[in-house]
Amino acid sequence: MKLTPLKSSNIEAAGFDPATGVLTVKFKSGGTYHYDGCRQDHFDGLCSAESAGKYLHKTIRGGGFKWRKKDA
Repeated sequence: MKLTPLKSSNIEAAGFDPATGVLTVKFKSGGTYHYDGCRQDHFDGLCSAESAGKYLHKTIRGGGFKWRKKDA
């Protein structure tokens, strides 16, 4: 999956796989997380948000999507 760079103080890049519904978010701190059950509009919203971090916290994490951290 190709990750799209984001203009964010905390998020480096994000990507979305429509076949699996997995949103991938790579943080500048080095962690990468996968959020299951997402839709294309979630990815589009993250990429176009004025604050990607606030969007992620409110809409994705706050929306109850299951997440897992990518193993190093």
